[in-house]
Amino acid sequence: MHQPISELTRAMSAGSVKAIEEFYREYFPQIYRTARRITGRDESFGLDVVQEAMLRILRCIKPIENQQHLNAWLDLVVKSTAYDLLKAEARRQKREQTAVQCRQLTVGIVPATASGGDEANDRLVWLRQQLSQFDPDLAQMIDLRYQQSWTLDRMAEFLGLSIATIDGRLRRAINRLKKAAISQGQFEEITTSIPGYPCETIRPAINGGGSYDR
Repeated sequence: MHQPISELTRAMSAGSVKAIEEFYREYFPQIYRTARRITGRDESFGLDVVQEAMLRILRCIKPIENQQHLNAWLDLVVKSTAYDLLKAEARRQKREQTAVQCRQLTVGIVPATASGGDEANDRLVWLRQQLSQFDPDLAQMIDLRYQQSWTLDRMAEFLGLSIATIDGRLRRAINRLKKAAISQGQFEEITTSIPGYPCETIRPAINGGGSYDR
């Protein structure tokens, strides 16, 4: 026999493990259906929403007197959670797209050894010159991100900066390179990256050198 809503939510707010387990069994299907309906996404994403929503519910639950009020509150929590996860995913995809575009710019110039011409080598020299004008910390960020393929999370932990700060600085740096390349006529088209492209292309421009492996 289920506990009355007021008793169940009061026990949950007091930290009762038994009450929390009963709530999870009873309301998981409802929360999951709401998550799938709101997001229109697959099972995996729906379960992510349920997990995060459950954590928020347990942190914020207060005694609630009746089923109608509980359902309304749960609906609000699940909607808020779903929207937050959707926005976080959109931001992550945008960062990844920017990273791909930036990688194409910074590592997409064909090395002279591969093309056999002087033009590609001139471009590499130009890139080194541009990077040598950057702040050493910013040049290090570029190396970690686009030459060593570090994630933003790993960089944030290593550098002691927020992901937003790192992402913003990298985007501004790449825009600066792109504008300089276009204005100086260094290349007309940005090619895709080449497997085995040497990291040494950028690293000589970074004060102190090193690989930053961790």
